[in-house]
Amino acid sequence: MSASNGTNGVVAVKSR
Repeated sequence: MSASNGTNGVVAVKSR
């Protein structure tokens, strides 16, 4: 969940 965490984190912030 290291690589996914990076992408998911960015998407979550952009979504907010």
